[in-house]
Amino acid sequence: MSRWSEATQARAREIVARYPERRSAVMPLLYLAMSEDGYLTEAGMAEVAEWCGITPAQVQAVASFYTM
Repeated sequence: MSRWSEATQARAREIVARYPERRSAVMPLLYLAMSEDGYLTEAGMAEVAEWCGITPAQVQAVASFYTM
């Protein structure tokens, strides 16, 4: 069950639908997670992992690679 608001979940669905592979939506979903929480949290990264069908460790690897 998602902990994001309904509006954020709707936006996440739109973002994921734009990509042929769900995992390609990691970066835009990370920005969405930051907008939901005000900063990037462990829970936000876990949520992104669920939406993308990858592990939280994979999401954290992407998040920690980029400085912005």
